[in-house]
Amino acid sequence: MKTLSKILLTAGIFSTLTFNSRAQNTKQVTGGFIEYNEKEQIIRKEFEKPEYNLAINFEYDAEERIIKERYSYDINKDKKTDKIEIWKYEYNKDNQKTKEIFIIDSDADEKNDTIETRVYSYSGNKRKTTIFYDNNADGKTDKKEKF
Repeated sequence: MKTLSKILLTAGIFSTLTFNSRAQNTKQVTGGFIEYNEKEQIIRKEFEKPEYNLAINFEYDAEERIIKERYSYDINKDKKTDKIEIWKYEYNKDNQKTKEIFIIDSDADEKNDTIETRVYSYSGNKRKTTIFYDNNADGKTDKKEKF
């Protein structure tokens, strides 16, 4: 009987520790939650708003920089994704953003509808930006702006 009690007590402690470690990686916030990985980086956010539900997933590179954000909108609140926005990032060796690619899939059919690419170049403290607009996601630049 003593052995059984020790086993049950050990199992209970293990279950509690497992639950607590998972609970530390998810934080409840108003209207949703934020989930963290083992490095305490945000990997997922979910929010319920009056107009839509939103889920955001984050991916990191080996240097622990965000390289991708995926926004999934449930506009009809039927638990199906209605719109997807993706941000992709590239960095140089100095940890400066060199490129941002913004992709919109306005009806979540896995076919991109528009793509905006921002290319950054640096000279000292100054950053130059060139934006390429591909309004049909056909690989052709429809408009180009420099700042």
